[in-house]
Amino acid sequence: MRKGWNQENAKKKFGAVSTAFPHASPTSYVNLIPRVNFPVEKDRHIWAVPLYSTCTVTNTWEDFPKGILDNFELVVIPADDFLVDIIDLNHEQAISAFQGMVLN
Repeated sequence: MRKGWNQENAKKKFGAVSTAFPHASPTSYVNLIPRVNFPVEKDRHIWAVPLYSTCTVTNTWEDFPKGILDNFELVVIPADDFLVDIIDLNHEQAISAFQGMVLN
């Protein structure tokens, strides 16, 4: 949870993001965790998400070493670049979603 947020704040923001981006929090990846062949067992969930989904937004670069990314044909881009791409792809829908998150 973000520093300075209480449980109520976190639930409210999570609800707003989930409404604006309904596929932003996949849970079906959980079944992949035991099958992910990653050296650090406690980090297997980190790799299960991008293998399951088409996109994962994160700022934890250290969890995605370049050599392993190449094996899975994955590319890591900064979250800011991802957001700019979202806005470029569908300006009206992105602005509406962001407004909904901020107003909630």
